[in-house]
Amino acid sequence: MVLGLLLVMGNLSAQKEKATSASIQIPFQLTTYNNLSIQAILNGVDTVQLMFHTAANALTLTEETIKQLKSIQFVATTDSVKSWGGQANSSRYSPRNKIQIGSLSWDNQAIWENQLSGQYTQGKFGMDLFKNWVVEIDFDHSLILLHKELPSNIKGYQKSKLYNKDEMFFIEAASSIKDSVILERFLIHSGYAGALLINDQFAQVHQLGKQLPIVGEKKLKDSFGNTIISKQAQLPLFSIAEITLSNVSVGFFEGSLGRQPYSIIGGDLLKQFNLVMDAQRQFIYLKPNSLYHKEQHINPNPFGKALIPDMVADASIQMIDGIFYCYATTDGYDNGLKTSGPPVVWTSKDFVHWSFNGYLFPSALGQLYWAPSKAVAAHGKFYLYPTINGFMYPAVADKPTGPFKLATGVDSFYKPYTNATLLKSSKPKGPEGIDAEIFIDKDQQAYLYWQRRMAAKMNADMVSVDSNSITIPTPRKGYSEGPIFFERKGIYYYLYTLAGDEKYQYAYVTSKQSPMGPFDFPKKDIITTTNYATGVYGPGHGNVFNIPGTDDYYIAYLEFSRASTNRQTYVNKLEFNEDGSIKPVSLHLNGVGTLKQMKQATPLAIVSSSASSIRENLAIKPMKDSLFKRTESFNSGFAFDYANGSRWMANSTDQSPWLIADLGKVQEIRKSALYFVRPTAGHAYLLESSLDGKEWKKVGGHDDLKIQSPHEDQFTIKARYLRVKINKGIKGVWEWEIF
Repeated sequence: MVLGLLLVMGNLSAQKEKATSASIQIPFQLTTYNNLSIQAILNGVDTVQLMFHTAANALTLTEETIKQLKSIQFVATTDSVKSWGGQANSSRYSPRNKIQIGSLSWDNQAIWENQLSGQYTQGKFGMDLFKNWVVEIDFDHSLILLHKELPSNIKGYQKSKLYNKDEMFFIEAASSIKDSVILERFLIHSGYAGALLINDQFAQVHQLGKQLPIVGEKKLKDSFGNTIISKQAQLPLFSIAEITLSNVSVGFFEGSLGRQPYSIIGGDLLKQFNLVMDAQRQFIYLKPNSLYHKEQHINPNPFGKALIPDMVADASIQMIDGIFYCYATTDGYDNGLKTSGPPVVWTSKDFVHWSFNGYLFPSALGQLYWAPSKAVAAHGKFYLYPTINGFMYPAVADKPTGPFKLATGVDSFYKPYTNATLLKSSKPKGPEGIDAEIFIDKDQQAYLYWQRRMAAKMNADMVSVDSNSITIPTPRKGYSEGPIFFERKGIYYYLYTLAGDEKYQYAYVTSKQSPMGPFDFPKKDIITTTNYATGVYGPGHGNVFNIPGTDDYYIAYLEFSRASTNRQTYVNKLEFNEDGSIKPVSLHLNGVGTLKQMKQATPLAIVSSSASSIRENLAIKPMKDSLFKRTESFNSGFAFDYANGSRWMANSTDQSPWLIADLGKVQEIRKSALYFVRPTAGHAYLLESSLDGKEWKKVGGHDDLKIQSPHEDQFTIKARYLRVKINKGIKGVWEWEIF
């Protein structure tokens, strides 16, 4: 988290406008640290990623970036640059530079040297470059739009006064502290990653350290590396432009520091609103967007919108008769590769609401069950090829939901392997190979691809393999697993993994002749790799699937998530160039949303939530990448964010865990759907309702352990509160939908 300059030396020269259109679009990338990262070209030579900093008025680059650039020349150094964390910083500056952002360019610009910038950016620029423009920030479409006049499409926006002081912009907002509502002007500060930071005088006068619940501390750094520690608290209510939020994270400094003269609204709140800033007319317009949550979280969710509300990896996703199926490894059972969860299959009608009920492959319970492949329809049956105890086995069922059983021999397992394996070998160690991928060509010939770039034809019986196997040649060497194979417009694509953990990647080769080659090597062959800016680490073992009847392709991949075998699965769009080559995937954790339109009820809004206890924050340790930094928190509000990546967890010592949803007022409730943590191990629970939060009565739940997700209760009641008490199973909830 980095704070930019509030006071800087230097003055930018006038803008030289090159664009002629009335409205100009500038794309940006929202980083995991809530920074707006924008590509810029310096002096027609150097390309850099700059942070758009609404509270800065100088163009800066970091020391590390400057070392790599060819076009910047410094002429002087000053030792009197003031910053938020220090009063006398040394900085070099370079005059008369040209900067281009999108279709706009500016000449004779001074560039200042800073030590730091926002995470994953190389410098920053401020609102002064957009002087005389109406600035619109559209987080839904990741665009900054510059208008000569106020845009006409501001219906639904809340209008508020915009204050200008020292070329910085402020908005008035109200904070609720105990029984008082206090108005204060807040600096609009996209360079601050947090939600709110309160000025020193306000913090002292209103005794925030005593009046608000303290939840922790954070180290903050400014552009020159100066560090200071802030207290982190929870503000019950915060109102901005007639929009009220609850449980807002707020930082402040204790003692007479005098370093924080302004209260700040930072990126964690700003990103939840699409903004239109009309500085000339001194108004700002705000509208909640897709990132908006009425109830805020003290710690953000770093896991985004996972596909499924559970830990799953090695996913194979397909559509069968209009239903989406996800066959995967069940993660989250601790102890690394020495354990795995039981075999289940998740299904969905719309690609958003997923469920499972019972076990997929009963005889594989208690075994190490991994990477089950897609279900292949053949001979009036469905075939599956999971890796069990380290060996690939063919399994068969009458339906894609199972129950599956071994396709040959006795339907039972013993270690190290049985005679029912897919591959055969006379070696003492048995047939080597994991991670089956099945491809059916247009002539109905089936092919098997597996670990270490191996491939072979399947026999017609679908339970045995031609003994003539090949090793697919690839330009990149090293261990590989999790193969993906598909065909599009006459081109066969073979995707193979590299490395693992945070360093997991997918590369590919192609063939225009056959599923067995010969193969061509595209120049840009890495299509998934860690994206630090969007917080995607180690995108690995998954699959590619297509919506039948369309040219819409998607790639599912596991993400490093919580390390080891505690991974989750995400899906992004897979796109192609005109020549059929694959574009590097634009990786993010926001999901792809609905892929098939279905009529779905809208959940009731949850005004606030509470819990019997909250598990302590979990700092996730890196395995291969020292740049990996991720902490999981377990606040009750995460059970109501519809993200699947975050969760409420009770403290490990809590013997009677409960979670309460407050709907804000008494209203009719018809249904509850609970997605528990580690659902494949089963849960038993009690569901209660209340009008006033004091007297409770049973409305649902069950005493027996059920293996499913979600757990649904249907009824017709009037209540304001629902409470779930977990009697058996892991003490946590991924999501809770109330209708």
